[in-house]
Amino acid sequence: VDSVEITGEDKDRLVVVGRGIDPVRLVALLREKCGLAELLMVELVEKEKTQLAGGKKGAYKKHPTYNLSPFDYVEYPPSAPIMQDINPCSTM
Repeated sequence: VDSVEITGEDKDRLVVVGRGIDPVRLVALLREKCGLAELLMVELVEKEKTQLAGGKKGAYKKHPTYNLSPFDYVEYPPSAPIMQDINPCSTM
């Protein structure tokens, strides 16, 4: 996602610009977080529209993304205790 902008007279519209955005997944996430969400328009944005004002390339730096996933912890079931009988004869 390159930018997110709240628009509309009632501030009820969200404009999301970026590459590789799945619109169906975006609407599903918005419905999950906000309740009601509709997809009004999907369009291809040309490079000229996405450049910063004045044509300055690299005027802002994007923060590096880090893959923060929790470590896997496998909890094994407790093992049965091993008991060694001192007297192997079962009749005594």
